[in-house]
Amino acid sequence: MTAAEFRGEGWEGILLDATEAANVGSPVRFYGRAVLLLAGQALLILDRARITHAALGEARFHTRAAARLSASSARLARHDAALHLAFAANVPCRLTQGRGLPTTITHDADTILRWGTIGKHTDLVLATLLTPNGTGRLKLNAETRTLRVSGPDVAMILRYGAEGLELE
Repeated sequence: MTAAEFRGEGWEGILLDATEAANVGSPVRFYGRAVLLLAGQALLILDRARITHAALGEARFHTRAAARLSASSARLARHDAALHLAFAANVPCRLTQGRGLPTTITHDADTILRWGTIGKHTDLVLATLLTPNGTGRLKLNAETRTLRVSGPDVAMILRYGAEGLELE
């Protein structure tokens, strides 16, 4: 796996390219994750898989906080803090809630937020915007490969590459 820092106007981040590691069994053209800090206010996580044979895909988030889900967003609350998660994708997806399997009886199961594809695809882009103590909005246009992000003190449009996760 390789990691590279990259920056743009109002954001900075890291790109993790795990194509070589994922290329086991089924041929993979690209498999990577970009994690971006937007205006110092929110995190944007982009996962992309370009594979030869159609497959399911999902992004998972584990938490011990109380979770409230809607169709494509979730709000986590614990003590006096809150986190809003907004989800988008280039293919049809669904947000569901699962439970972890604790290894000891003394711990409650964690909550798992699962943002997963409906059906199998060969080019997946799963996007998650994490906004602390506020509400973020995220829209992905697969045709123009653009992400529109908005939230408290954050508003920008990002464009990802045709093959990987290069950002403009």
